[in-house]
Amino acid sequence: DSDKLVLHFDDGGCCWDQLTANLGACKPAVSEIGFQGMFDINSESNPYAHYTLVIIGYCGGDVHVGDVERPWQVPGGGQVAQK
Repeated sequence: DSDKLVLHFDDGGCCWDQLTANLGACKPAVSEIGFQGMFDINSESNPYAHYTLVIIGYCGGDVHVGDVERPWQVPGGGQVAQK
Protein backbone atom coordinates (compact mmCIF):
# COMPACT_ATOMS: atom_id res chain seq x y z
CA ASP A 1 0.00 0.00 0.00
CA SER A 2 1.43 3.34 -1.00
CA ASP A 3 -0.03 5.03 2.10
CA LYS A 4 1.85 2.72 4.51
CA LEU A 5 5.56 3.28 5.08
CA VAL A 6 8.25 1.64 7.21
CA LEU A 7 11.61 3.40 7.62
CA HIS A 8 14.24 0.92 8.81
CA PHE A 9 17.49 2.46 10.05
CA ASP A 10 20.05 -0.33 9.80
CA ASP A 11 22.41 -0.72 12.71
CA GLY A 12 25.99 0.28 12.18
CA GLY A 13 27.34 0.69 15.68
CA CYS A 14 28.92 3.60 17.47
CA CYS A 15 32.57 4.59 17.04
CA TRP A 16 34.06 7.66 18.63
CA ASP A 17 37.78 6.97 18.33
CA GLN A 18 40.40 4.61 16.90
CA LEU A 19 39.97 2.17 19.81
CA THR A 20 36.22 1.72 19.38
CA ALA A 21 36.66 1.33 15.62
CA ASN A 22 39.35 -1.32 16.05
CA LEU A 23 37.29 -3.16 18.68
CA GLY A 24 34.54 -3.60 16.11
CA ALA A 25 32.05 -1.24 17.75
CA CYS A 26 30.96 -0.13 14.29
CA LYS A 27 30.47 -2.03 11.05
CA PRO A 28 33.10 -1.71 8.31
CA ALA A 29 30.45 -2.06 5.58
CA VAL A 30 26.70 -1.90 5.02
CA SER A 31 25.20 -5.34 5.63
CA GLU A 32 22.70 -7.21 3.51
CA ILE A 33 19.32 -7.40 5.25
CA GLY A 34 17.89 -10.49 3.53
CA PHE A 35 14.26 -11.48 3.10
CA GLN A 36 13.24 -12.67 6.54
CA GLY A 37 11.11 -11.38 9.39
CA MET A 38 9.54 -8.02 8.54
CA PHE A 39 11.38 -8.03 5.19
CA ASP A 40 9.69 -11.25 4.01
CA ILE A 41 7.04 -9.67 1.82
CA ASN A 42 5.68 -13.07 0.78
CA SER A 43 4.84 -14.23 4.32
CA GLU A 44 1.14 -14.16 5.17
CA SER A 45 2.00 -13.69 8.85
CA ASN A 46 4.05 -10.53 8.17
CA PRO A 47 1.97 -7.46 9.14
CA TYR A 48 4.33 -5.27 7.03
CA ALA A 49 4.11 -7.37 3.87
CA HIS A 50 2.10 -4.71 2.01
CA TYR A 51 3.98 -1.68 3.31
CA THR A 52 6.54 0.31 1.36
CA LEU A 53 9.87 -0.52 3.03
CA VAL A 54 12.72 1.98 2.97
CA ILE A 55 15.96 0.55 4.34
CA ILE A 56 18.56 3.14 5.29
CA GLY A 57 21.81 1.24 5.49
CA TYR A 58 24.93 2.65 7.04
CA CYS A 59 28.28 1.70 8.46
CA GLY A 60 29.64 5.04 9.66
CA GLY A 61 29.42 4.30 13.36
CA ASP A 62 27.86 7.70 14.03
CA VAL A 63 24.33 6.59 14.98
CA HIS A 64 22.94 8.28 11.81
CA VAL A 65 23.83 11.79 13.00
CA GLY A 66 27.42 12.43 11.91
CA ASP A 67 29.11 14.07 8.98
CA VAL A 68 32.85 13.82 9.52
CA GLU A 69 35.88 12.00 8.23
CA ARG A 70 38.08 10.49 10.91
CA PRO A 71 41.87 10.14 10.63
CA TRP A 72 41.81 6.59 12.06
CA GLN A 73 42.16 3.40 10.11
CA VAL A 74 40.14 0.25 10.66
CA PRO A 75 41.46 -3.30 10.26
CA GLY A 76 41.89 -3.89 6.55
CA GLY A 77 43.26 -0.38 5.93
CA GLY A 78 40.10 1.63 5.26
CA GLN A 79 39.64 5.14 6.61
CA VAL A 80 36.56 5.84 8.74
CA ALA A 81 34.16 8.27 7.04
CA GLN A 82 30.97 9.16 8.90
CA LYS A 83 28.59 10.85 6.48
